[in-house]
Amino acid sequence: MRRFHYSWFILLVAFLSILIAGIIRSSSGVFIVPFEAEFGWERSTISFAFAISLFLYGISGPFMAALIEVTGIKKMMILAMTTLLVGVKIVEDIYLVLQIIPKQFFYDNLLWN
Repeated sequence: MRRFHYSWFILLVAFLSILIAGIIRSSSGVFIVPFEAEFGWERSTISFAFAISLFLYGISGPFMAALIEVTGIKKMMILAMTTLLVGVKIVEDIYLVLQIIPKQFFYDNLLWN
């Protein structure tokens, strides 16, 4: 039986990393209507914020390439994926702190007393 080559594992990790980062990066259109409904923001304001984010993502490309040249692809991939995971976790925590906890406090303590 042939042994599983290490390069297939690297290919799988790179594929999944690019896929997940692309999904997170491209999901901004899904959030426009909920942001309008929840916060009362205009569509142009939300789109402008996403446009700034996309601009910064694009302008950072050459700097990230230079950083890869200095640090190496393996360290840069670990750093990038760690940053992505921390960012997603922070967004989840912000949702928890700003949405769930205050509503739970309000419903539990103020409405029923």
